[in-house]
Amino acid sequence: MKIADSSLAYDRERKARVYARNGIADYWILNLRDGVLELHRAPQGDGYRRIDTLGPGQQISPLAAPACVVGVAEILP
Repeated sequence: MKIADSSLAYDRERKARVYARNGIADYWILNLRDGVLELHRAPQGDGYRRIDTLGPGQQISPLAAPACVVGVAEILP
């Protein structure tokens, strides 16, 4: 997971491309500006086919540990 405030554009663009190219299946950006978690999954080429935005009332499970459920509100400052 990447925590982003001033680096948000860099994390969405350059880092996402690098991670997708290297097959990182589950890339999370904790967007401090908007108070949301940006979830990038299904890497393909230089990007991700699936990008979802989750708010504080939602939950997520990492692909590597699907039994672990995390509330977005729990990881937001």
